[in-house]
Amino acid sequence: MHFGELGTNSGRQEAPHPHMVLRDSTGKFVLVNDLGLDSIIVYSFDTATGRLAEVSRVASAPGAGPRRLAWRPNGNIVYSINELSNTMNTYKWDGNGCLSSLQEPVSTLPAGFRGNSGAGKLHVDAAGKFLYASNRGCDNIAIFSIDPGTFQLTVVDWVHTHGRQPRDFNFDPTGNMIHVGNQDSANIVSFKVNKTTGMLTPAGLYVSTPAPACIQFGFGT
Repeated sequence: MHFGELGTNSGRQEAPHPHMVLRDSTGKFVLVNDLGLDSIIVYSFDTATGRLAEVSRVASAPGAGPRRLAWRPNGNIVYSINELSNTMNTYKWDGNGCLSSLQEPVSTLPAGFRGNSGAGKLHVDAAGKFLYASNRGCDNIAIFSIDPGTFQLTVVDWVHTHGRQPRDFNFDPTGNMIHVGNQDSANIVSFKVNKTTGMLTPAGLYVSTPAPACIQFGFGT
C-alpha cells in the first residue's frame, strides 16, 4: 500500500498511481513508479509468501509524474521517464534496495517545443549504448546516448513517429527494428535501428490497427 504526499498536479496526481512494477535481476526487490506520489518506491519481495515490504523510496521533482522504468543491461543502472514533466532520471542501484541519483533530470523534448506533450515509454538497447523515449503530443522518439563510464544521458536526436500519440514502442527480437504504436492515428510504424549511431530510419512498414497501446513480442516454438 502506498503512503506519502501527493504530487503538485491536481489533475493527474489526485491519488497514488502506481504506473509500473519492475523486478531487479535477483528477484528479491520490486521497484514501483508511482506517478501520483512523485516517487519510485522499492519493496523487498518474499518469494515464499509473495508479500512486499517497503525498503526505500526516491522522490522525483514535484509534479514530474514518474511513469516507466528500464534497466541498463549488464549493469546496476535504472532509468525513469517522467510523464508530466517530460524528463528522464538516471539512478544507480546498490543491489540492496536503494537508488541514488546520477544526473539531473534531462528533457525528452526538443528545445523550443511549446505544445502539450506527455512522455510515454522508454527502452535501452541490448548493448546499453542508447536509450529511446516516446513523446506523446510532440509525437517523436527521443534518442539518447549513454556514457559508458558515467551512464549519463546525452540527447542525439528526435525522430518523428509518422503518427499521433506514440504510447508504446518496442525492439524486435533482433534489435534491428523498433516498432512504434501510435495510439491516436491507429497505426504501427517500423524503423530500422543503426546500432552504431543509435539513429532510426523509417522502414516503410505501416500497419493499421485500432488505438495500439502496447507492443510485446512473444516466444514461439
